[in-house]
Amino acid sequence: MRRRVFSAKFHEAFWKQEPQIKNVLAAVSAPRVFIVPLFVSEGWFASEVIPRDLGFPDIPPNHTLQSVIIVKRCFSICKPIGTHDSMTKVILSRADEVAGQFPFPRAPKRSETTLFIAGHGTEKNENSRRTIERQVELIQR
Repeated sequence: MRRRVFSAKFHEAFWKQEPQIKNVLAAVSAPRVFIVPLFVSEGWFASEVIPRDLGFPDIPPNHTLQSVIIVKRCFSICKPIGTHDSMTKVILSRADEVAGQFPFPRAPKRSETTLFIAGHGTEKNENSRRTIERQVELIQR
């Protein structure tokens, strides 16, 4: 398997608070910059608001990566973290971890428990809820 090597430079940035993403990106001098949204779904913020504010064109459905070149620098925005296929394992692992911490009166079996996945949606973008619904379907299987 081919390994990918990234620079040792990583930066955090936020849309609504400091350090704001526009300011962080303006200060980064690397020729190639990957923007990784830490969101659960490809909803309104991850697919529309942030890319638009950063000057990206409209992101097509089922994209894997969208890039824009500005003054000989390439900015790429990735799919949100929560859309990765490994999220089902992450959710189940977290639930198992909590169930193991509270084994009263005994360690529960999965067949004896209910997993409640809390998410949110918005009428501005129906994808906001699709990832949550997809995870529920995958876990029910």
